[in-house]
Amino acid sequence: MHALIDRELAFSSPLPCAAAAALYLDDPELGRHAYRTLVPYAGRSSGADGLFFGPVDAFLALAARAGGDLVAASAHADRAAELIEAWRLPPARVWLERLRTYGF
Repeated sequence: MHALIDRELAFSSPLPCAAAAALYLDDPELGRHAYRTLVPYAGRSSGADGLFFGPVDAFLALAARAGGDLVAASAHADRAAELIEAWRLPPARVWLERLRTYGF
């Protein structure tokens, strides 16, 4: 699966979903892999092909949390919140607040 992420999904819509799946499925290895793959895109919007899921930083928070790095997860979630405010995305703010119940 990780080779598929690297080769086919480099920065397309499914990659942020892999970060979320890692958290929901409690898969630390997938979380660490998604984190390493997404980190160059911090500060940008996620998604491709006209889809938008919010800041990449929000998905970095999910991936870091899944990988067990609560400090990085919290820092990325804080940065995601800043971007959400700057980009005026109230629904994304609600989504991120709900995700933070995972402890970051």
